[in-house]
Amino acid sequence: MWITHFVNYRDFPNSLVIVSVFGTDEELHEVCGIQLDLKLCALVQQELSALDVPINIKAHQIRCDTEEACERDNEGNWQERYRYSALH
Repeated sequence: MWITHFVNYRDFPNSLVIVSVFGTDEELHEVCGIQLDLKLCALVQQELSALDVPINIKAHQIRCDTEEACERDNEGNWQERYRYSALH
């Protein structure tokens, strides 16, 4: 697992999207099954809040995704996969 982000700095922090990336869809499914994804999102939100960076989980600013899905849907191009999120 690794974590990355996408942002349009002209609209920070509203455009900030934090993505926890798992290897496979199955791994993510297992993580969601024990609600570890929710705990991970809450931890990211807590750490950003400590830095005075407000972020909204309900606005999908913190997400989980997989390398498998990006490869399948966007030929491994993460910028393309999250382009809309960072611009809006």
